[in-house]
Amino acid sequence: MNIEQWPSIFRSVRESIGSAHKAAEEMTDWIDQNVVGDDVFPRQWPEDLEKSFQALYDALSFFKKTVAEMDNDFTTMILRILGGKRPTRKEFHLTMALDPKSLNFTNKSVG
Repeated sequence: MNIEQWPSIFRSVRESIGSAHKAAEEMTDWIDQNVVGDDVFPRQWPEDLEKSFQALYDALSFFKKTVAEMDNDFTTMILRILGGKRPTRKEFHLTMALDPKSLNFTNKSVG
């Protein structure tokens, strides 16, 4: 995998998270219609199931936020490098974590 592939990878991950969130919403709707009684007010899910779905939604939200932040950091770093600027320490380590072969320069060679 090289550095040019990362934008499409981030896009694919975001799409996958969106698909998982949509599937969770569909399951929520099904459970609402088929498990929770229509005559129960307020409509309540079984406690264990509600906790599990809340954990699922929380995890998906966390992943979505984290991937968006990484994508933003990565894009900012690429634009800085293409603009002739040295990457920050955070940007350098992010790139090294994602694709160590992509940074074939040292601080001395860039600035």
